[in-house]
Amino acid sequence: MHPEARREKIETYLQTVEFASLEELAQQVGASVSTVRRDVAELEGGKLVRRTHGGARTLQPKTDEFVFNVRDTHQVSEKECIGAACAA
Repeated sequence: MHPEARREKIETYLQTVEFASLEELAQQVGASVSTVRRDVAELEGGKLVRRTHGGARTLQPKTDEFVFNVRDTHQVSEKECIGAACAA
């Protein structure tokens, strides 16, 4: 598979799942983890995806599931109750 086609397939897959490990991406495109790592770096340079530790995520997520600075403001009272229970 040509690099451009492989990168397009990676980008399309990430738009669907929003986050994937390098191993998962490698399986999806039939390439080595090292090759996928280079492809993700190239896509990140083009501002299409963001590399994460051991994976990649899309910059245009459909949900905020993987965006920590958004998640930390959801269900605050429940999180405080859990924290209090753990501290007790």
